[in-house]
Amino acid sequence: VCEGDGRMNFTVKCHPELGGLTTYSAAYIGRLYGPEIELYTMANGKFCKVPDAIYAQTTVSPELGSAQLEISSGPFESLAEMHRSLNKATSEVIDNLPTGVRLVPLAYAGVFLDSGAVCTLTNTKLRAESSSRYAVLGKLFGNDFIERAARTASDQLNIGGKNEEDAFETFRLLRAYLPIFAGFSAASPFNDDGTIDDISSRRLCAYREAVSASTGKNLSFRDLIPPAFESLEHYLRVLETMPFPHPNTMYHFMRPMPQRGVAAEIRIMDKQPSNLESMSLFALIKGIAESGVQRNVSEHELGDEVEAAVMDGIYNRTLFRQAIKTAESGLPQNELHYLAPIKHRLNEGTVASKIQSEGRYTCIHQVLDSLEKSLGADVPYREHLPYM
Repeated sequence: VCEGDGRMNFTVKCHPELGGLTTYSAAYIGRLYGPEIELYTMANGKFCKVPDAIYAQTTVSPELGSAQLEISSGPFESLAEMHRSLNKATSEVIDNLPTGVRLVPLAYAGVFLDSGAVCTLTNTKLRAESSSRYAVLGKLFGNDFIERAARTASDQLNIGGKNEEDAFETFRLLRAYLPIFAGFSAASPFNDDGTIDDISSRRLCAYREAVSASTGKNLSFRDLIPPAFESLEHYLRVLETMPFPHPNTMYHFMRPMPQRGVAAEIRIMDKQPSNLESMSLFALIKGIAESGVQRNVSEHELGDEVEAAVMDGIYNRTLFRQAIKTAESGLPQNELHYLAPIKHRLNEGTVASKIQSEGRYTCIHQVLDSLEKSLGADVPYREHLPYM
């Protein structure tokens, strides 16, 4: 039931292990934007458990890996407010890390090399936290899901809806731009043996493998593009056909989160090497959402383009240039500067292409050095995230 003030009540037949029959009540939040960034903690070139004290911060929550955390803030109307809040939260994490522990912004953690030895998830015990949520996920989805999912880190953006109609209209609009978001963000061309891969986003490959493991099916990238939901009812019908129904277990490249008043949570982007570059992608998404400019693309073309983005990053410069122009038309004048990093990528290449030009790495510090080179001369590098 959706009431006149935007508040809605709806019931989901969740899997019994995930709460069973559950009624949600939430209000659409309006056109606001809330970021989430996932990071790893490392010491001496190896994963290390996130210190428990870090989770005292209200902006920080655990992720699937014991060496992985998520920082979230907002929601916001202003990109400047979002940027300040994200930097503040990230700085607080850095300030509370023990000496020698680093916060590492890598999209794919399947490869960290230390003196030529691959640090894998097995020998660094990058395992699920013992929280009830992750214990249940491990029980339902299996260890293969946990191990693969813990390798991946992303930048995510939640876009609020004004009401049900606006929310699903916004969802469909942004869905058509998923390949653009994936291509601009490509930053993980790594094999597990430490060599550099031709694939621009190994994270999305691992993500697909994780979701495949959770379903017992060999899913394609096309399968992870969500349906073009027309309404809350349409979304609920699809949700309840999933193997383990729950709003949080719809692991597509984007998803509605109506229980939070969110029109779309964009999940397709690789983790970026700086907060500033994350903000550039968030600005792109905001600008396109605010522009209202529909992108006409067939379902077949959409699938082909997602695959092209995984392989090549920016696979069609004309198309990507037009996406920037669309975003510019939706952003206020004082927010256009946030698009500078992705404009730089349009001309100079993605993070992935910069890494691919470097060859093989022998230690984590060389990986970070390569990420630094992707920023451009006018962006200062700091030992930790973020680039303020």
